[in-house]
Amino acid sequence: IDIYLLLKLNEDYPFSNIYLLSNLENNNLNLNDTISFRFNDSENKNLLSKQTRIKTFKIPIHKNINVSGETLVEVSHAVRYIDSVGAVLKLQGILDVGILVNKSNEKI
Repeated sequence: IDIYLLLKLNEDYPFSNIYLLSNLENNNLNLNDTISFRFNDSENKNLLSKQTRIKTFKIPIHKNINVSGETLVEVSHAVRYIDSVGAVLKLQGILDVGILVNKSNEKI
């Protein structure tokens, strides 16, 4: 399967990217990853028109993994300002977050 994070942003989001920490647990499988996603990269196409103030992005979290049964997926952000050590507690401009799970190589 493939797992994506759907992220809806408005113009109040102060960064051009996002760093995500992901964790997937299933039976004996435990996957941890750090993902860097740039919103203005031409490959990271916005799912909506560029004319809108609200944009939705589909961020790949895990691809081509084999799982069955109950699976735990956790995603958190690790965005911080240059002059701080810890992550920002609340990211402005994020309107909605979702998880999309589909079969690998399936068109969405």
